[in-house]
Amino acid sequence: MTMPYNPVPHAVDPYALQQECIRLLTGIVPASGAVSYTVDGARSVRYLTHAINARQHQDYLDGLFEIDPMHPSKIMSTDIRVLRMNDLIPFQQRSASPFYSAFVRSWGIRDIVELYLRVDDQLVAGAAVLRTEALPEFSTAEVNQLRAAQRFMEFTAQQLLHTPQRQAFSRFCHNYALTAKEVQVLEHLAQGTANKVIASALDCSLATVKTHLQHIFRKLEVNSKAEIIALLYRTHH
Repeated sequence: MTMPYNPVPHAVDPYALQQECIRLLTGIVPASGAVSYTVDGARSVRYLTHAINARQHQDYLDGLFEIDPMHPSKIMSTDIRVLRMNDLIPFQQRSASPFYSAFVRSWGIRDIVELYLRVDDQLVAGAAVLRTEALPEFSTAEVNQLRAAQRFMEFTAQQLLHTPQRQAFSRFCHNYALTAKEVQVLEHLAQGTANKVIASALDCSLATVKTHLQHIFRKLEVNSKAEIIALLYRTHH
């Protein structure tokens, strides 16, 4: 039986990548908690937490991220890969740091190391390990271990996201001005995924998926999913 040609690479499951990043980091150094995330533009999206207090995480999402000097939006224009909080905010400067006073000290955090993953010089994901007062600050040796882990994690992300097929697909989406959500829907659609399954995968309603599809049809000037697949095939050949 001949399988139909699929012009779009299988959608990368960011949740699986985030899980493995957390397993790797917490297996390398002792940590009180960890978090991983994907990045969309200047915003962190799709957080995955490990041993993080739910209210603590919600406090961060409710606005404290805006004053976080380690937030991806503050790092995008740099080439920083690994950043340790206690290097960024030395002891003598902590009283003057709003983030330290409002978040770090109030939740008993002793130290944080953040790792940033880049593909084609674009920040695409990140992860952080933190320690509360029950553990010492991260040592230089531990930070170096995390630097090695960051290189491996970034290499893995590059292999998943930086392929000729995915590059061609990205250009296609850019040329038709598809939004990030429309790109996700299109990826799943090209795999032959049913609308209900797409809704579940993207954690949205079926009606929302149908709305995204209508926008995709209009932008691509097509009337059916079959026409979309045909257009993708022609574009990739």
